[in-house]
This record gives sequence, C-alpha cells and structure tokens, in this order.
Amino acid sequence: FNEEVGRQVFYTLKGQIHDSGLHAYFFIPIEKGTEFPIQLLFRGTYGYASFGRDLDSKGVGKRVFAANKDKIEALVKSVKASKIEVIGHSLGAADAQRATALLVDPKIDFNFKEITLFAFCAPKLEIERVNQWKEDLKTLAENNNHPLIRLNFAQHESDAVTWTGDSYLSGAE
Repeated sequence: FNEEVGRQVFYTLKGQIHDSGLHAYFFIPIEKGTEFPIQLLFRGTYGYASFGRDLDSKGVGKRVFAANKDKIEALVKSVKASKIEVIGHSLGAADAQRATALLVDPKIDFNFKEITLFAFCAPKLEIERVNQWKEDLKTLAENNNHPLIRLNFAQHESDAVTWTGDSYLSGAE
C-alpha cells in the first residue's frame, strides 16, 4: 500500500541473483510511466553458503558481494528509473548497504534522483567501505549531482549481528 497515492501498487519480479549465499531480487512497478521506485531486495542468512558469508573475515558478506557486483549493476541498469528502494535484513542488510554505496559511485553514473535504504538488523560495514561512501558523496556534492538519499536502520539491541563490523553508512558532512 502506497500512502502517497492512497492505494496498492503492484510490482513484478524483473530479475534475481542466487550465488554463494547472496540472494537478490529486483522488482519493478507494473504500472508504466509512473514514478514509483524500483526495488532491490536482499535476503538474510539462510543455509550454509550464506552462513559462510556471515563469517567473511574481510567484512560481513564482502567477498561474495564483490564477486556479484557486476550482476547487481546490470540488473539495476536494465530499467530506467529515477527512484530506487534497497531493502535487506541481517546479512541482506549488509548487502543492501553495499548496493546503496554502489548506487552513488560517481564512476558508474546511475543517475537516480532518490535512493532509499531500509536495513533491518544490519551488521556494520568495514571502515574502508564507509570511507569510500563518504568520498563518493563528497564528489557528487562537489559536482552538484547528488540524489536525495534516505538511510533507514531498524534493529534491536540484543541482536548480536548488529554488533559486528565498524560503521554504518551515514550522511554526508
């Protein structure tokens, strides 16, 4: 249900990735010519392969995400849209943060006007990724070519997964 328009909005699955414990689903609105956001969803830990991603010594899920970065980029670029929502839970929330950081990479040029992240029970990312995110935001701001970015994190204090890593994505200085 979309509160802005006061009705249900329906989506269809445009593509998906299942590789080494990474599970991504790409949805597009059924209605043509609308300004509804496309959606990129990441599933959390489920099964041995994804459990191994939780234990990645380089950062939660980092190596497998990096190996699938081009596939994720191709999925998102397969549709022209001005808005995107990136959603994930637990391990999927780490993937969602990484995907959000990918979407602001000035070298790739996605050209979104709005990017919204919903990260539920998210592990933190490694400091190198967060610092690169901040540099990318700074570059976009200097070029006056930045989207509206909304970062939404929801967690509960007794979830140990949220204690891992160095830092969450945060706003620009």
